[in-house]
Amino acid sequence: SWLTEFGGNMIKTTINQGQLLLGRPCLPMLSDAFNFAKKYLNTENLENMGEMFSPGDKDVFSKLETIKFGNFNTKKVTDMNSLFAGCQKLTNIDLSNFDTGNVLSMRGMFSGCTGLTSIDVSHFDTRKVENMDRMFSDCSNIQSLDLSTFDTGNVVDMSEMFDGCSSLPRLTFPGSINTGQVKDMRRLVANCG
Repeated sequence: SWLTEFGGNMIKTTINQGQLLLGRPCLPMLSDAFNFAKKYLNTENLENMGEMFSPGDKDVFSKLETIKFGNFNTKKVTDMNSLFAGCQKLTNIDLSNFDTGNVLSMRGMFSGCTGLTSIDVSHFDTRKVENMDRMFSDCSNIQSLDLSTFDTGNVVDMSEMFDGCSSLPRLTFPGSINTGQVKDMRRLVANCG
């Protein structure tokens, strides 16, 4: 376990059997923790979630298997860069309550999440997103990905977006995908199934 600072409050954080536990008191699932967070962790002004759950150098989230966000407020978030990047054991993620209407960058958001077989992003509002490069790269076990609701009219970088999705048999895009602003599609579907 380790101490994490949220809004000036130090909270004991523990990974136990693949589930994230946020202390004061420790809670069994992230969904409970983030429902609990409404009272103790005010996220209404949160703008940057970059690398929030990415293991990085500390390897803190390397054992994380399940994330459920409950009522976690993401209304003002503009940066979701590498939010879950490298969470290799992650097999279940519930993003149904995510408000992505102000997000400008989803660069590497799920990159390297090799445990995921599907990700439901059907409710994502991507109208303002400019960067989607490496968004799903190296998600080698993804078998289902429906992007039919994605609005890509402002996206300028889609490079390596699906690079390394070796188990992905097909992608579902909107009837007509707008790539008029895209400047980089390098290796967009390299090493795909």
